[in-house]
Amino acid sequence: MLSKILFRNFLIGFFLVSTFSSCSLIRKINETEPLTKGELNRRLLVQEYTRLSGSKIEKAADSILGYSKDSEVRTFAYLWKIKSLQSYNNAAFQTSPDLALIDTWTLTKQFSDFARSDRGKTRYKNWQPLVQSVTTGNLRDFEEKAREVLPWERYRDYSQLVYRYAETHPLTNLRFTDQTLRKEYLEYKGLPDSSAIKTVGSLPQVVADWANRLQFNSQSSVKSLKWNTEKMIAEQGWDTIDLDYRLQQVDEQLNKMLGRLDDLPNKLQGSIDTLSTRASDIMSRVENDLDQTKAFVQGERMSIDSMVLRERLALDTIVAREREAALADLGGITERTLEQIDGILWKLMLILILLVVILIVSFYIMGYYMGRSGKKKLQPQQEKPPEGRSD
Repeated sequence: MLSKILFRNFLIGFFLVSTFSSCSLIRKINETEPLTKGELNRRLLVQEYTRLSGSKIEKAADSILGYSKDSEVRTFAYLWKIKSLQSYNNAAFQTSPDLALIDTWTLTKQFSDFARSDRGKTRYKNWQPLVQSVTTGNLRDFEEKAREVLPWERYRDYSQLVYRYAETHPLTNLRFTDQTLRKEYLEYKGLPDSSAIKTVGSLPQVVADWANRLQFNSQSSVKSLKWNTEKMIAEQGWDTIDLDYRLQQVDEQLNKMLGRLDDLPNKLQGSIDTLSTRASDIMSRVENDLDQTKAFVQGERMSIDSMVLRERLALDTIVAREREAALADLGGITERTLEQIDGILWKLMLILILLVVILIVSFYIMGYYMGRSGKKKLQPQQEKPPEGRSD
């Protein structure tokens, strides 16, 4: 079972390294903004605290297991080690450094509150002071380190989020389901879920985080397997004399494997150097291709400009020729128009003269006939003798 887990982690690491070798992913990661100094410090703080607090919890739980004969207390000592290891792993190794800090802080606060509660006293019995001392010390150490990497206002706001959530979501036992303050964190930041993570960091930051995560997961998988096996044996009440010998042999093998895992950062550094060299070569080729494409586009643009210039000159020539032809035709059109106007004017003058003649003749004829009719009326009156005169 152990060899399968290690082989699976090796395959995962090989697959991720191979994936990082693709040009498109390298280009995409190189385009992302690196984490700020504060975000990187918060990420390293949380990951380092996870290791230190896990080591303290492991030593305290081993002390309980070494002296206590109470099966219930021993079971909860195993649960304390196993659940803290798994939960801290899920909380600390997140993409967002601030969210990892808040979740780890909340988990530490919940462990501390549970150890000081009546439920903790029921579970750990006489060992409650030891558990309470370890969890309270872990909380105090975490908050002191958080003050160093957070501005005061942000530390105060995060502290309010953590304490309010821990108060409303206390641990009732150690078989809980891991939770996160992602929703509360996004509401505090005023961000939608789609834009919660703005950057994953630069390529060296991503690879370094992945290396730390792989190393912690490898070690925690081995420890979790060992502790779950011991817990199952303790719960069943089996004879552990022979099993202790076998487990000691397993521990020796695990220590050898863990020693080999310690060399993993050096090997990963070599892989990162190789990856950086390959990335530089790829980007150089890309830059050369872009320069060639730029030169080609400039040549095409110059060709298009010259073609447009030739077309403009030809069009100007055609327009000038047509304009000259139009001006030449305009003289002939003007002459013909004037001739037509002259003809129309002569016709109008003839018509006016005829009208004047007709009017004069008409007036003359009317006067002649009116004069004759007047004479006829006067002659009868002249021939009639006057009245009252006799011969």
